[in-house]
Parts: sequence; structure tokens; C-alpha cells
Amino acid sequence: MGKQAVIIGGAAKAKNIDFEMFLNQDVEVWGINAIRKKWVPRWDRMFNIHKYELLLHYGWPVDVDAEWASEHPEIPFYTADKWPDGRMSRAKIFPRTEMSYMPRSNYHCNSFDWLIAFAIHNDFDAVHLHGCMLSLDPMEQLSARACVEYWAGYAEASGTKIFTAKDCNLFYAFHFVQSERVYGYDDCPAFEDRTSAHEAGRAPYRFDE
Repeated sequence: MGKQAVIIGGAAKAKNIDFEMFLNQDVEVWGINAIRKKWVPRWDRMFNIHKYELLLHYGWPVDVDAEWASEHPEIPFYTADKWPDGRMSRAKIFPRTEMSYMPRSNYHCNSFDWLIAFAIHNDFDAVHLHGCMLSLDPMEQLSARACVEYWAGYAEASGTKIFTAKDCNLFYAFHFVQSERVYGYDDCPAFEDRTSAHEAGRAPYRFDE
């Protein structure tokens, strides 16, 4: 298939990973925002696409990324801008300007859609998404899932195939449900999975999954 990127997000589960892919030299494994699962056998690129001043505003532990980048100088680390005091001195600046030729190039709501665009820009043939659960993450913007789906569609129209694992909730229909359930006394899941998995008896939510 040619060059492929595997993007590991926060909700990624090892049971959904095809570890044989990691043996393929044409496959790159990308990490985002200090999400570095211990079961991932290797990393090929790391990304934190937020301006440094915003990371401080958010209370992000910038030293964690700086220390990891220092310990892994062979792995390219991309940031939105240059960090001060020599921290992340080897970091590459994410090529936002160079990618501005794409339509709606400023329509980005999370790291996943930025990396899909980055894969298109770098002529990757396929992108495999893991742990992309944007519809259920209270830290994400309301537009986050729609934005990833837009860029996934643009990618496939451009010749970059998009694969989603079972630990992603893209390309599903979502709707609000009104109920009289009482928190703590009734089952009050953040979502109900009414796909075939739920119909087969799977609980809508498990804390240990």
C-alpha cells in the first residue's frame, strides 16, 4: 500500500492494534500530546500542535514533553512554535503555512484532523486512527468529530485511505436522549452504543474498558 501512518490517541486500546503492521518499514507510528502508551513498541513521530503560551495557559506539563524529546533525539517532535530557553531545541515546527494550499486549511478542531492533513501533505497512502473518541470527550470542541470526518473525506478523495479501529467513534449517528434517570442510583451512561455490539448484549459503558 505504500506509506502508512498509525495515529495513537488517548482512547486507543492494545487489543485493537494490528501489531504486525509495526514490522513494516513503510508504516510510521505517530503520537500526540504526551499520549505515549507503554504497549506501543516504537514511535516514529511525535506531535504537540499547540503554541507554547497556550500550553502554559492550559497548565500543560511542558517539561514532560521536553524531557521525552531529549531522551529520544532520533524521533522527530513537532510543535506549533519555538519553545523558549532552549527546550525542545531539536523540535520541528509543524508546517501549517506549507499546508495552507488545501481547501479550508484553517478548519481544524483537534490534533487528529491536523495529522490527517499532514499525512496528505506528505503523500501518505493510508492513515490508521486509534483512540479517536471525540464525541465523548468533554475536553474537545463540539465540532471536533465533524472536523475529523471532513478531513477524512478530503483525504480519501485525495487518494489517502482512512482506516478507523473499534476504539474510534467516527462515522456514527449520534442523538440526544431525554430521560428521568438519577445519577448514582440509575445507570446513567455518557452514551449508549446502539450499534450491533450493543444489540448483542454489550454494556453501553464499562469503567475498566
